[in-house]
Amino acid sequence: MQKKERRMKLATRLALGFGSLTLIAVGLGVASYYGSARNAFTIQNLADVQTPAVDALKGIQNAMNIIKATQRTMMNLGIDSAIRRRQDDLLTVARTESEAAVERYQSLPKNQEAATLWQQFQTEWQSWCKENTEFLRLFREVEALQVGNPLQLEGELARFRGDHYKLEDQLHDMCQSQKMFEGGEDPAACGFGKWKATQKIENPEIVRL
Repeated sequence: MQKKERRMKLATRLALGFGSLTLIAVGLGVASYYGSARNAFTIQNLADVQTPAVDALKGIQNAMNIIKATQRTMMNLGIDSAIRRRQDDLLTVARTESEAAVERYQSLPKNQEAATLWQQFQTEWQSWCKENTEFLRLFREVEALQVGNPLQLEGELARFRGDHYKLEDQLHDMCQSQKMFEGGEDPAACGFGKWKATQKIENPEIVRL
């Protein structure tokens, strides 16, 4: 009788032990499956959303940096017109790339916080694009003049007027005092003549005048 009871107790203990091991194994399996599924979701989200989002935002930032740099160069009216046109081309490409990057980010899923921040960015972005377009319009107006640096040209023409007023005064003094003066009779040797021989203005009306 005692042996039978001992065997039953032993069997019960073995059953409990194996049952516990089974439960542990099942628990580990469930945890492993859940962890694997979560890791798979995280990796998929990283590949499909997070990485493309970072790439798109970096694309916007890089394009905007290029646009700012080209605009600073284009605002320097003293640079050669060929350089300004090259900057205009770079600006056009950067604007296209920035718009494409905005569209890429716009198409990605976002949580509530990201969606709110993106909406705020969109408002500022539209305002920035409007100002950028106005900058291009004004720049192309200046470029269409084909006079290089308009401010420099204005200063040079004022100096040439001063030179010719001085010549008029010398002529007036000569008529009044009959005193001869030297210089002023060679149109190629005066400031305007020297400038005219080297100027690169392309505006046909100014060239004709």
